[in-house]
This record gives sequence, C-alpha cells and structure tokens, in this order.
Amino acid sequence: MDERITCDKMKMKLQKITKPGKEILRLYNEFNYKDKKKRIGKFRTRRIIFSAKVDKKTVGFILANFIDYGMESFGYIEELYVDKEFRNKKIGRTLVQKTLNEFKKLKVSAVHVTTNRRNKKAQLLYQRAGFEKDKNPWYNYWFR
Repeated sequence: MDERITCDKMKMKLQKITKPGKEILRLYNEFNYKDKKKRIGKFRTRRIIFSAKVDKKTVGFILANFIDYGMESFGYIEELYVDKEFRNKKIGRTLVQKTLNEFKKLKVSAVHVTTNRRNKKAQLLYQRAGFEKDKNPWYNYWFR
C-alpha cells in the first residue's frame, strides 16, 4: 500500500515493500561496507521495509524485524538511511513513525534500536520519536 505525503514541503511516496530492490541495495551499500551486502534479505524473522521516494527516486529506507517469541513479541529497527541530499527534511522521522505504527498493529510490547555512540543526530531522532535510552547504544520504544 503506497501512501503519498508531504514532508518538509516535499512530496514523497511511502511504500511498504516485501523484498529490497536495487535502489535500497544501493543506499544500503552506501551506508554499510560492501562486504555486508549479503546481510540484506537474510533475516531470522519477518521483515518490515519501507522506502521513501521523491520524484520516483528512492531517497531513504528503513529495515525492521518483527520478532515473536511466543509469549511476547518485539520489533527491532535494523537500519535507517536517508540519502545525504534529503536529510533534515523529516524523512527519517516519517519512516520511523510509519514503522512504529506497523509494529503497533502487530501488538509488539517494545521496539529496540541501536546507534553508534557518536551518531548524535540518530540518537536525537529516536529520542524525539519517543524512544528511551537504555544501556549504550540501545534505545527502546515501549507500547504502554
């Protein structure tokens, strides 16, 4: 299901996808080391992936996992990336919120994410989204 939204005066399309394509792999590899390329698509759990497109160009994505342990389920945000020229336009915040809404529908008790200790912008983004800092570098969002 596609959703068209305006984010920081920019028209954007949010798309839920089931399999990462070339555009997401390009952004993913720009963000990570090339030897981690195989990691994408090899998740132990159910994937949740949203991409953000502006003028038909993929400018960001979020990869998350739904983990069900039987008695309790959790969400884990694996990766969040926005193309450098599209940062500070609320795209990352929008992708995080869309993912939190998806996890809420799945009735998870919490969502977890880690960040690099030096990535203050990501830490601020997660704190503004309602995540609480735990032991470094964990952030948790609790559905209460």
